[in-house]
Amino acid sequence: MTIFSGCGSSNAPTESITHLPVRLDGDDDYSLMNIETGKVIFQDEFKYEPSVVSDDVFYTLNKDGLLEYHRIKNIDSDDPKIEDIPGEFVNGGPFFNGMAIVVAKNENIKAINEDGEVVFEIVGEKYKGIERVSGICVNNRIKFFDIEGRIGFLDEKGEVVIKAQFCKAENFKNGKSKVYRQSVDGKGEWLIIDNNGEILTNIKDVQYGDEIDGNYISKIKEDRYGIVSKDGEIITKFDKKIDYVKKLGDYIGFMRNDKWGLMDDEGNVLIRHKYDNIELLSKEKSLYLVGKDEEFKIVNTDDEEQFSGEGKFTSLENGNYFVEENKSVMLMNIEGEELCEDDLKKVEGINYLTGIIEGNTIKSDVYDKSTIKSFFSSIITKQSFLNLKLGSTPKSVYKIYKNASSSETKDTKTKSNVSDDKYVFTNDFNAVFRYCGFAFEDDDDSDNNADESVEEYGEAEAASEATYAVEDTDGYDYAEAAESSEPQFTFTDVAEDISSYANELRVYDSKLDAFTSVSYTFNFSNYLKEAKYKDFENEYYPKHVANVWNGSSKLRSVSGTISITFNSDKAEDVVKELKKSLTDNKWKKKGKDILTKDGVSLRLRASYNSISFKFSS
Repeated sequence: MTIFSGCGSSNAPTESITHLPVRLDGDDDYSLMNIETGKVIFQDEFKYEPSVVSDDVFYTLNKDGLLEYHRIKNIDSDDPKIEDIPGEFVNGGPFFNGMAIVVAKNENIKAINEDGEVVFEIVGEKYKGIERVSGICVNNRIKFFDIEGRIGFLDEKGEVVIKAQFCKAENFKNGKSKVYRQSVDGKGEWLIIDNNGEILTNIKDVQYGDEIDGNYISKIKEDRYGIVSKDGEIITKFDKKIDYVKKLGDYIGFMRNDKWGLMDDEGNVLIRHKYDNIELLSKEKSLYLVGKDEEFKIVNTDDEEQFSGEGKFTSLENGNYFVEENKSVMLMNIEGEELCEDDLKKVEGINYLTGIIEGNTIKSDVYDKSTIKSFFSSIITKQSFLNLKLGSTPKSVYKIYKNASSSETKDTKTKSNVSDDKYVFTNDFNAVFRYCGFAFEDDDDSDNNADESVEEYGEAEAASEATYAVEDTDGYDYAEAAESSEPQFTFTDVAEDISSYANELRVYDSKLDAFTSVSYTFNFSNYLKEAKYKDFENEYYPKHVANVWNGSSKLRSVSGTISITFNSDKAEDVVKELKKSLTDNKWKKKGKDILTKDGVSLRLRASYNSISFKFSS
């Protein structure tokens, strides 16, 4: 079976990408294939999937799982040679625009050139606030993400040219990017910007799509597409029956009744909607690939057939295309000629050519372990968790729980030198960005329901006259109840956000720092709360007047997981340091993962970038 995969986007992919990684039918390992000629080089040489070849540079994985970059000498000759570029990296992207974005073990993010020399490094006060960087340089711009999740852009020298402010942003194409941002007052806007961040569109409520002849394919109403100028003027309205549109070269593909056709930017139909799919084959020659019922054709804008065949196709938009038939793949040209002598069984990196996927992001491999060590400090030195001893009452634990829960899912605030704080990050607009075709699509069916608090039983029984007030949430005086045979009361609950039947308190994804979050559970010996009832004269059943803390319930353990969002495994190193700190403080080992002291124990286990723990008696 053919798998077309990969990630990233290039401004002019056919100008820089020359080879894709492929596996030939009958081979176990990967080769590299020229996407113009079909010529295979280094056949069956790479055990692990290499990257695409751009500007004669590509990377492979070594036996340790690290990336190594290589330069191909005499790439078009009959005897190409591979030269290794210095360095091993835990993460990195393909070589675009004269550089690769990489990070080596225990080092900061860097950009390197084809000789392995550092172009720039993300380190120091200048870059304070950057959390991660895109793995590709496109159109001489590199996305970065600040600690709040906002997107900005660096230039090819590593300078911040557009501060982080966008919730979503496409890679630049022809000096322009489509972005979405939301101000602190909640107002969102869709924009098109140039590569210096200047706004090119003057109206902010139009969802702009791809550019065509100086205007934009856009969704002008909920049920209608059209062409809109940068000033928001509607130039053309397309037929209401059109369900979707996408840019295909100088023309527009449109879907109607689940079938594809082609039209110009005035809405004039060139090819009727009768095909299952349509892709651009050659912009220069205005040729398209169309498919129907497992068959395909090459047609011009008049729907005149140039060639036909069987199978599923994927266009490279350079005049060549892949065809999959009977689990084998062929690279073919406009004339229908097979360009590769061998059938292919796997092709990788195809999406770099179409620009469908944005690319991986890269984080620094310099990790500050002190945050986690600080989190465990009270256990190590005092045999307590966040200064809570085992055996603590629910009431005392609840105060710590409320404070921790209030910071759930919130990023640690830090002063940033790379961000515009007039804007915030949000991902609740449910927009879909596309490289080809209509760029923004709102999902009006998003679930915006807020959490609803549960009304406790008995609250509805509050009456309008005399009130029975609960004065002490730990001990109640019912003396005043004797004054009336049918007294009324105001129901009191010591913690309305806690179920009457709960015996644990959970904290989800509390941020310790930009790269570390923790989820944990306080486990108790009994229910956290107990119900208080009052018998009244002439009543057949007691009244539920309050939920109070259960004094017999005690904290018996705390269990949880710490997650480290890092490219390489840091958990094992952190656990080793924690165990050393414990033994230095007189904790005794009891098995591989458990240490004990004065009747309490701590279990620590590391898996890839996560640490599980349990503090118990």
